[in-house]
Amino acid sequence: MGSSPTAHAATDLTGVTEVRAGNYVFLDLVMAGLGVSQFQDLALSVVVTVIGHRPEYGWLMTDGGWMAMSRDRSTADQTVDQGYGLVTDLNGTLIRNLIMSAASQEHGTLITRDGPRHPSHRGQRHLQR
Repeated sequence: MGSSPTAHAATDLTGVTEVRAGNYVFLDLVMAGLGVSQFQDLALSVVVTVIGHRPEYGWLMTDGGWMAMSRDRSTADQTVDQGYGLVTDLNGTLIRNLIMSAASQEHGTLITRDGPRHPSHRGQRHLQR
């Protein structure tokens, strides 16, 4: 059997010989979006450094992109799109309304949810779905 939500809900695994639950141990923003967990339950984070800014776009540039964060954009189909990830301070306190909206291999772009859009998203709703 598989799936993290199933593994969390299972109360009797009689007859099951293997459970392949993807992020069962660590959880992620997809599981939080499905209601399986809360943001506070997520066990992993990635520390990146703000290395620059583009005030004309409202961007903060980081030294971590999808190689550090993951190319998986599974929250894009959920009620709230979490981009490439949420932003916290080093103590894990959520910085509300700040999100990694775009990423290249080695760099990420942070914006406010209601701020300027990345040029590649012109004409589309960005982040909120």
